[in-house]
Amino acid sequence: MVQPVDCPPRPARVGGATRVDYEVPDKLGWRVRLKSTPTGRYWFRLAVAIFGFALIIAAPLTGWLPGPGGIPLFLAGLAVLSSEFLWAKSVNRWLLRYVRVYVCWPVNQRRFFWVAVVGVAGLLWWASLAIIGIPAWMPDWAAGVLEYLPGVS
Repeated sequence: MVQPVDCPPRPARVGGATRVDYEVPDKLGWRVRLKSTPTGRYWFRLAVAIFGFALIIAAPLTGWLPGPGGIPLFLAGLAVLSSEFLWAKSVNRWLLRYVRVYVCWPVNQRRFFWVAVVGVAGLLWWASLAIIGIPAWMPDWAAGVLEYLPGVS
């Protein structure tokens, strides 16, 4: 089986590295003109923030839909925010670093990870049913099946 990404050894951390505080030149002329004044920069950043957070808020609202749900919306919102905000760029780098780590795992370790995630989600679901009870909106046939679970009534 071929791994999709080359997994080089992790680089050593270099102490005392300084953060570069300059902006990369923008290739889009209208953004350069808009950001050239403090007022324009303020309104542009505000628009980016509203659009990025709207995508992130829409992610859990569409998460129940079939398919990937809200994951692409969350990632798109984070990408929009990281175009203007340093904190979002660092969150984006953190997420990408762990995606690369996950991709470099052996297949068996990835399978075990997903079995553990589904198992923990199932335990949380069972605990919520045991504490709160079967919801009233649940169809009768499903509620009858769930009553067989220990501790659920």
